[in-house]
Amino acid sequence: SFGENSGIKLFSPPSVAGYPAYYQEPNFDKNWYTPGTITTRFGLGQKLVVDWNLYPNIQTNIDTVAYVDYLANQGIYVSDADELLDEVLQLFPQQVSVDRRDLILQIFLLNLSPTNWYFEWLNYQNTGDDTGVRPHLNALVVSLLSAHEFQLK
Repeated sequence: SFGENSGIKLFSPPSVAGYPAYYQEPNFDKNWYTPGTITTRFGLGQKLVVDWNLYPNIQTNIDTVAYVDYLANQGIYVSDADELLDEVLQLFPQQVSVDRRDLILQIFLLNLSPTNWYFEWLNYQNTGDDTGVRPHLNALVVSLLSAHEFQLK
């Protein structure tokens, strides 16, 4: 199954004691991160955000537009590409470098300028048509879920 291929079978521990312990650093804290699990882990974002309907065993998907609408309702100025990116980067367990942040911003904007993103979001708010923003938000979340900062502590 999808979870087993990524290194853990969710909600099905191997014994009543639970899942095996992940050992302390510096030598054993990344035992779960192997060549056998890496491709599945890196493909998780694409499957949950874009291709979820192709996998009958995936019972949910990530609605990126609904998530960003939620952030906007929380007072985050999501029409500002930099502010939106800074907000979602807080989900990482470690801070990203400036170069990495710039790369994620480029992936998110898909060759748009931050000003164009502002107007795409404004258009979505005025019309409810998310075709101008969904590809950008999907690209952002897929890139975040496949980033090594998300995979490692």
